[in-house]
Amino acid sequence: IPNYVKGELSIVCNMTYLIICQKADETGLWLDLVEWLVLRGARRLLITVEDHSMSAYTQRRFNALQDKYISTYIKLTSTFQGKTRKEAAELLIEANKISPITAIMLLFTDSNTVANLDWASRKYTTTNPQFLCILSEGTSICEAR
Repeated sequence: IPNYVKGELSIVCNMTYLIICQKADETGLWLDLVEWLVLRGARRLLITVEDHSMSAYTQRRFNALQDKYISTYIKLTSTFQGKTRKEAAELLIEANKISPITAIMLLFTDSNTVANLDWASRKYTTTNPQFLCILSEGTSICEAR
């Protein structure tokens, strides 16, 4: 039985992991998730966080992670809001330019954003990426995926 059927997350090094942290995350949970993925073999990550939510400590940790894993493509953006299907589609198109998306990980996101990403992923991806909601609304959408 494939791991995705059993509800397990298998790390695929040549596919993109999209991490979306919509609200201010002073704990650096998104960075813990990035580090966890990289340590397990993920090599292509696109991360969206609110730029004002990154403390100096988090910025140093992020820079150290990039310096340590130079062969890993980690792109950080703060432009995604997720309020519309169009914004969700644009983000997925950008992520697909890196490589096909294997997982969309949502931290502190609202149910509207989750629904927009669900819609866009069905329309603009060929890989049917896994959804993982962490401290987010819209968990029923993630569970249905």
